[in-house]
Amino acid sequence: GRAAGDIDGVKGENIVALCDVDEAHLNKAGEKFPGAKKYRDFRKMLEQKDIDAVVVGTPDHTHAVCVVSALRSGRHVYCEKPLTRDVFEARIVTEAAKAAATASTIGR
Repeated sequence: GRAAGDIDGVKGENIVALCDVDEAHLNKAGEKFPGAKKYRDFRKMLEQKDIDAVVVGTPDHTHAVCVVSALRSGRHVYCEKPLTRDVFEARIVTEAAKAAATASTIGR
């Protein structure tokens, strides 16, 4: 449910990819953005080179995994709360964000 609201919040941007494991939700979003490539696996989506930023609106237990993957791929990230489920995940996300910030300052 929340992902539709997230997409609505960025509908003025150039949406180049959509991802959802639920094909019905994916197809519904795809109707609004017919030029966007559709994926059911976010890891495959992150292989697409023309993505600058990622909006994570997945179920809470997958937020950290998606955020860290997007950061490591060099993308900017917006994530629904909660960002993580526990302190361990928070530390991993923090380290990935620091590494991404450092990489972007050295011309990555």
